[in-house]
Amino acid sequence: MATADKSFTASIDLTTGHVVGLEADLVEGLGVDGVGARIFESLKSLPSTLLSGVTKDVSRHLEAGDHDCAAAAFIGHRTEGSFGLGVVDADLVAALRRIEVEQVDNARRIEFALLRAAVAQENGAWDLAGKDAEFILDRNGAQSDAERAALRLTRGIAAAKCGRAETAFAIIRGVASDPTTDPGNRAWAYYNLSSLLKQQDEDQERFAELGAGMFATTGNSKMVAMSRFRAAESRATRDPQSALPMLDIVLDGLSKDDPVTRELSGRILFRRALLSERIGQTKLGYEAAVEAARHLRGLFGAEGELCSALALAKRLGELLALDVQAIAQEFAQIAPKVLGDEHEVRKRVARLLEQYLSLIHISE
Repeated sequence: MATADKSFTASIDLTTGHVVGLEADLVEGLGVDGVGARIFESLKSLPSTLLSGVTKDVSRHLEAGDHDCAAAAFIGHRTEGSFGLGVVDADLVAALRRIEVEQVDNARRIEFALLRAAVAQENGAWDLAGKDAEFILDRNGAQSDAERAALRLTRGIAAAKCGRAETAFAIIRGVASDPTTDPGNRAWAYYNLSSLLKQQDEDQERFAELGAGMFATTGNSKMVAMSRFRAAESRATRDPQSALPMLDIVLDGLSKDDPVTRELSGRILFRRALLSERIGQTKLGYEAAVEAARHLRGLFGAEGELCSALALAKRLGELLALDVQAIAQEFAQIAPKVLGDEHEVRKRVARLLEQYLSLIHISE
């Protein structure tokens, strides 16, 4: 969207619901302070605003003791535009939990369970999502191999979230190895298998790479990058030097125009900076941190990552005896907004430590 002298772009990561915005000047030298920030906050709150109407309708029928009408009202809102955006709405989930699926008309029981499972996943209510997925699978309610695979994945992830890691691994590995599983769900199965393993485990890297390959066949470039990023992170625990070119491959495959992938590029560059420092390549680490800040600068929703990149660039630059005054000034402007009181506490601790060290004298 655009105002007279500003353009604003926002991207929503449909896998997480995370919103990232980017403001740019249409006319050089002109600016309207805060316009982009206000638009960004409005966009972030829009899906939740839409969902409040769903919650009211569902709750009204539940108060009357009509679980079937509550389910019908919920289904009727499926075109609201906010389902599928990873929106966290605790009130809606609480209302949906109260609906007894056995009291829903048989003609819409499976449809209701499918939609409730999807919304429960978006809100992190994996116990509810897993329960509905099992309900549908037990009644052979899946209408395709892809839907059946997705429901099995939901059961597996629900088991993991409830602390049953071995059960989860067995379920998800079964989805990955099933010849009827479609490429999209097979990709997610490999990615979730990698999530269940420790970063130091070589199989985490292997499953992440398998996931990247499958995501590539479906055209999901964002998840290709995320999978390869995870593979590189796993490799870094065993061989940091060889992980660096893996991160470069991820960066080369990312779009430079989309705010979401631009944020991901910033995160990867920050990780590259940390790894470079770890293996003694301070100059390369500094350059990567500066580049990370460049990618993150101006992105609404990525202020915390920018603050971290600036702090690292400042520290590494000081080790190299470089002039980091501009970086320090930018960090000083951003840190109080991002860290709040924590920033003030850190500054006080640093001053006290400096005073304490100045009092220490080594006696001969």
